[in-house]
Amino acid sequence: MLLVMGLFSVQYVAAANESNCFAQDDCQLHTAAKTELLIKGSNYYLGVVPSAAVSHPNGKTSLFVGDKYYRFDFGKNEVDKVGRIGTDGWRGLPANINAAVKHPNGKTYFFVGNKCYRFDFFQDQVDKVGIIGTDGWRGLPSNINAAIKHPNGKTYFFVSNYYCRFDFREDQVDKIGKTGIDGWRGLLN
Repeated sequence: MLLVMGLFSVQYVAAANESNCFAQDDCQLHTAAKTELLIKGSNYYLGVVPSAAVSHPNGKTSLFVGDKYYRFDFGKNEVDKVGRIGTDGWRGLPANINAAVKHPNGKTYFFVGNKCYRFDFFQDQVDKVGIIGTDGWRGLPSNINAAIKHPNGKTYFFVSNYYCRFDFREDQVDKIGKTGIDGWRGLLN
């Protein structure tokens, strides 16, 4: 049985479901720790920290950890499936996802190193792989640590101690700043 426990609660995961990111409703990004899934064994709990979360059109949210994904069912308030990325679901995606964001075009983009994988929910597979900054996502660097879609319609990508604000209408980064100084005050940089 998998439980969402620890420092963050199910409400925290619910926020990820609503905004496709690890954030509270006010879009403050938690950089020091992410949701911790604890797998209950016979006499112990094993902590698992997801690197990305994505809401599926079916209403469930998948949390990605290494080469596995954990599908969370909000109706049942539990993880209802654990599988291997690319084998048991999420065809075409590699392991070790750095970040993910839902694009206004309805597709979800996964970032791994210097590559970007576009996932089509209707085809249930990756339909395009590209190099970040070359095959789209103009102005974004490689090795993204996290991404969050802001209520202002733009997406913020965090790389080391900087953030890049991506404007979907302009199809490029329109601002780069130092986290905690130029924006996202209160976050560690």
